Amino acid sequence: MNCKKCGADNFDGAKFCGRCGASLQSDFAETPENNTTENIITDNSLYGETQPFESKKQAVRKLEFAPAPKVWGETEAPAALRPQRASKLPHLIVSLFTALLAALQFFLPTADWVTYNYRVVGHDLGHGSMHLYELCKKFFMDKSVVTFLTGLNDDFMGINKFIPSSVDTKFGQGRIAALALAAVLALSLLLYFVFIVLAVFRRRAAVIVGMVAGLLNIAGCFSVLVAVDMLNSGVDKINRFISEKWINIQFNVCSAPILSIALSAVIIVFCGVMAALRSRENR
Repeated sequence: MNCKKCGADNFDGAKFCGRCGASLQSDFAETPENNTTENIITDNSLYGETQPFESKKQAVRKLEFAPAPKVWGETEAPAALRPQRASKLPHLIVSLFTALLAALQFFLPTADWVTYNYRVVGHDLGHGSMHLYELCKKFFMDKSVVTFLTGLNDDFMGINKFIPSSVDTKFGQGRIAALALAAVLALSLLLYFVFIVLAVFRRRAAVIVGMVAGLLNIAGCFSVLVAVDMLNSGVDKINRFISEKWINIQFNVCSAPILSIALSAVIIVFCGVMAALRSRENR
């Protein structure tokens, strides 16, 4: 064993140099005190750190919690591990079907909303019908049941000469009510048109617009039913007064307003389904 200081040759196992007395043992001998895992010096450059050294336990801990290396150049999780979103097809089908129901609402105002049967002395039983626009116009122009009937058919001309004002039923603020009714129904149809456009393109606002349009249409149709019922009450008073000697009139509500109410209720329900499917897609 050669001395690192003077180069003298010493026998194996000697602790000090026989010439200069320098220690022949290593500067960092393997002792139990220095052989712990914490004190083993490790090069830290493998982990991208700027510090020169760190303990082996810290290095192993960093390896355990280090992110997994990317495989095959992936920049995100594999498709099999990604959360699958719900299909957009059910929402598309419901949207288009609801838009089709809303489109049917545009044909209903042109259908017959009220029919009337009457009998005049010397004439056979007659009948007639009115659609929504004509009905709203009659309520707007006429102030009472008698004027309503007078402008309805030539057979009723001159009826006001035989019916006293005490029997006639006044519409009160009929013009304002008829104008408000027409405005509500027209607004509902306008919103239905907007809803159709939004539903076809699957916009989020379609749900709210469709529900508002449905509620307005239901309110307008119920108002028409109430107005016709009030008209029938006034006509019954006239029929009782003349004791069926001259005329007998009866107004009947057709299926159009009932169908319009039913369609609006179904549209509101399907709008709720659209909202549920939309939220499911976004999960």
